[in-house]
Amino acid sequence: MEEDTVELIDYIRVICKRKILIIVVTLVCIGVGVVSSRPKQLPEIFRAETMVQIGQRVAMSPTEPSLVAMENPSDMVAKLYIWSEKIIEISEYHFVVKQIGTLPMLRLTLEGYDKGVERVLKEIIDMMMDEHKKRADDSADAYHNYIRKLEADANIIKENIALIEATILKIKSKERKFLTYRDTSMAEPDKELYVDDRTVIWNMLYLKTIDREIDLSRNQQNLRNIQWQLSAHRTTIGNMVDYNTKMVSEIKSTAVKLKKGKSAISKIIVAGVAGLAFSLILAFFIEYLEKENRRGKARVRGKDNSA
Repeated sequence: MEEDTVELIDYIRVICKRKILIIVVTLVCIGVGVVSSRPKQLPEIFRAETMVQIGQRVAMSPTEPSLVAMENPSDMVAKLYIWSEKIIEISEYHFVVKQIGTLPMLRLTLEGYDKGVERVLKEIIDMMMDEHKKRADDSADAYHNYIRKLEADANIIKENIALIEATILKIKSKERKFLTYRDTSMAEPDKELYVDDRTVIWNMLYLKTIDREIDLSRNQQNLRNIQWQLSAHRTTIGNMVDYNTKMVSEIKSTAVKLKKGKSAISKIIVAGVAGLAFSLILAFFIEYLEKENRRGKARVRGKDNSA
């Protein structure tokens, strides 16, 4: 306990002896903290943001065409990062692409220290939209060919219908002639009438008329189906622009202030505590050097006296 008391008294004595050094060093560190904590003009970050909806294209199948997504959203995200590397020349730009939930929609954000972020983001989006438009146009060409094939089939069916109708008219004309001839023969008793032969002819004409009318009904039904498909496909091809990749919202450009660091008071307190600790270590170190110096001198005097 006594040794501890002595050591504590020695510490206090050293602090009192070196109080000027401790005060000066602490004040210098506090001054450095005050200078470093002065408010600085923080740079602005410009942020451009928008949402893009991935479009659709026509996919041809053996039966009929259908609309499918232009591209998988995850694949599109990876491709956008590759495109951005070709366009973004300033390394300080930060580009982020995220899919919105499970929807075929992407949120694109570009940040940088100048207002050019809006222009650069527009270039990236234009590159994506141009590629998708080219792919949509290529698929639409195949769609047009499919429609032309349906139109050709419809024209062939129309020709068949016209031919069948003309055949039915001829058969019915023969039926009328036969009926007129039969009525005339029955009105003239002296005229010979071969009923059995004419009945066979009548039945043949009647059956042929029924077959032709069945063919006519079948062809008319096929024509209606094709015309309905043509109407639906022409409506779709006319609305292909609605299925293109497009921006859901306009590009919004905003300026964002950087967050400030520690407050000025906290910086000054930290600097003061650090200065005080450093000054105490320095004071005890100087005191140690002086003690070692005095011990060295004492040993030298002892040797001289013994000699």
